[in-house]
Amino acid sequence: MQPKQIFFVIIFILTSTVVFPQEAENNYKLYEKTGYRFPYHVASPDKRWELPKKLVEISGLSYVDKHSIACVQDEKASIYVFNVNKGDVETKTDFGDHGDFEGIEIVGKNAWVLKSNGTLYQVKDYLKDKNPMVKKYKTGLSAKNNAEGLAYDAISQSLLIACKGYPFVNKDEEKNAKEFKAIYRFDPKSGQLDPKPFC
Repeated sequence: MQPKQIFFVIIFILTSTVVFPQEAENNYKLYEKTGYRFPYHVASPDKRWELPKKLVEISGLSYVDKHSIACVQDEKASIYVFNVNKGDVETKTDFGDHGDFEGIEIVGKNAWVLKSNGTLYQVKDYLKDKNPMVKKYKTGLSAKNNAEGLAYDAISQSLLIACKGYPFVNKDEEKNAKEFKAIYRFDPKSGQLDPKPFC
């Protein structure tokens, strides 16, 4: 997935609301008019799954393989692996205390989970280890930034964090901050966030 595609997917997730069939069709036409053909028919999915009650507040998901996706629930520090063939949770891995979790990305054997205050959790070997090693990273973002989306950019081998709230790392960087949204790049190797917005 190219950076522009990743950006569009994150922004779509951040701005999406419950869409009724007629509205979805209108939105699809809108994307065509802007010169970008939206590759999904929101009103007519190929398949549907009913998630169990424990995932009633699912706030993030990530591709594991062609049979399963990793999910994180909004208020619980647990990674659920949902099998799309069986339509049920296969495994559950706890990685910490309760919190406001907003995103998950699977990178190799490890899972990365994002908290709304910008903290990242690296859950090592999450599929095999029932008590996995967990490393916490303070990124420099805060609750004011309201981190809401997480994606992995395979080209730069970095995590992208989308902020729904205040767009800057420095608190008083811009007076007209409400006009902007920002995505930041986090380097898993160095454990550092680039303080300059990726876009």
